[in-house]
Amino acid sequence: MEVRRRSKRVAEVIVQTVSKKSQTKQEASLDSCEEKPSILKKSPTKPETSLDSCEEKLSILQNAAKLLRSTGMKIGYPCICTSLCTASHIFRLASYTDEKCLEVTSQNLSCLQKILEYNIQHGFYFFRISSQTVPFASHSICTIDWAKHFSLTLRSIGQYIKDNDCRISMHPDQFCLINAKDENIINRSVAELDYHCRLLDEMNLDSSAKIQIHVGGVYGDKQVSYRKDLIKNQSV
Repeated sequence: MEVRRRSKRVAEVIVQTVSKKSQTKQEASLDSCEEKPSILKKSPTKPETSLDSCEEKLSILQNAAKLLRSTGMKIGYPCICTSLCTASHIFRLASYTDEKCLEVTSQNLSCLQKILEYNIQHGFYFFRISSQTVPFASHSICTIDWAKHFSLTLRSIGQYIKDNDCRISMHPDQFCLINAKDENIINRSVAELDYHCRLLDEMNLDSSAKIQIHVGGVYGDKQVSYRKDLIKNQSV
């Protein structure tokens, strides 16, 4: 029941915010027409400015975010902030070197800090960290201790997250399946999950930082696949 009430409140807040924005625009348009009625006759037809601009969408989300904060809920987005930078740079496996891995990881972490600061300034307290933060971290080719190398940076980011009470999550790609039939896929999936856990642990985040995973395939028998998934989850 509590979840339903919250969902209903979210819908009401967003509708209320959009309605106020639209009403303000309509009133401004009417005032303009009353002051200069001749414009309607002489000016060429121009497409109306709708709520399609990035600035207006951001304004709507900001207002909704502020209102939702009063309910204890947090809104945000996953991984990419096109207004700033990319926190998920990657490169081809064939060109892998430890130096390249550290260089790109440094860029990603620097961008992640900027995105988090941008989010707080604009009222967004939820963010999904990209799985590509440390390129090839779960691959056997990556033998460098990236966690030790970036220990201070990761702790600093984690502290910023905690200081601003952000809600953080990660979401491994769809190839991460712990109930797969192929044992190699399972092993790679476990390595990928281990990387995600280590990244969040190095930020010193508690269990409120979540890792959302794909349950896996049905493989023609839902019950067997479900039991297999439970067994693998327990072993992981």
